Amino acid sequence: MSGCGVRYNRQLHPDQQKWIKDNAAAFVKQQGITVGQANNELTAQADRQVQNGSAGAWNQSASAFLGQAHDMPPAGSSGHWPRVSFCRCPHVARSSISPINNISRGIIFMLSRIALSVIFVTASLTGCTILPQPTHYVSASHPEYDPAVSARIRVLSTNASGGAAFRPAQGCYKGLLETDDQIVKVNDGFWAAWKYSSKSETVGMPPSPRDYMRVESLKFKDLIREYIVPAEKPLTVLMSASGSAGNVYSSCRPPAVMFTPTAGQDYDVFMDGARRSCWIAVRHIDGHGMDEPVLMKVAPKCSNSAPVVQGD
Repeated sequence: MSGCGVRYNRQLHPDQQKWIKDNAAAFVKQQGITVGQANNELTAQADRQVQNGSAGAWNQSASAFLGQAHDMPPAGSSGHWPRVSFCRCPHVARSSISPINNISRGIIFMLSRIALSVIFVTASLTGCTILPQPTHYVSASHPEYDPAVSARIRVLSTNASGGAAFRPAQGCYKGLLETDDQIVKVNDGFWAAWKYSSKSETVGMPPSPRDYMRVESLKFKDLIREYIVPAEKPLTVLMSASGSAGNVYSSCRPPAVMFTPTAGQDYDVFMDGARRSCWIAVRHIDGHGMDEPVLMKVAPKCSNSAPVVQGD
């Protein structure tokens, strides 16, 4: 490793250094660079994310790759692995959560439940009747699925504030206010936020390794939707979460990402987070214990899309 890389390494925890070393080869394959370059880029970006004021320009590709480190063991490892995360600095607005300091895996959508929790507590203290949990519907179908040309994805979303969407066979995203005929929104439609219910839809995928992505364990207005999508073509994912309690408002919108599903394979797609940051996670699953992180890239804005403006 060059002197630059060594200098940055002194800012990192040994677990973080080891994760970079063990996973640099995957970043090499993703970016088409040398192992030395991969180590330097990942280490420099990790330093920016754990130490305010670190030198160098923000490397979004390296940041997205480091985002997969949370609770992720290196390929081929066994046993328990330390919780490794590279906290993104607060100045990265599109992937920072404020003012909540700690967020658990798979509980990002709890942001949207904060306000309702306040109502529940108030009702308890005043002797009022506690509100019932939202109704959760489940629809199971078995559409035609050809594993030679298609893959399946399971997306965790919510009918509360925030949610998820994806663009099958598309390697870019469009602005929030633009017409998008290719986008699939993972919720119950235009009035989803006003419904005190949610509906999950399944198409026969194996159970998720995450209990919070199983129908029987969904909370509040969370939902899962399973889809059959074109294989060997890029798929772009967009997610966001927000919530409020009194005068406190929290939100997080990570960068859109894209990955290429492999024919005949299954994937879990969800928002993950730690400390003051959030990111989109994609895991390759098989129903037999496999739960492998999938390499992703930050999705570009579509070339025929309107320029990005403030608030877009």
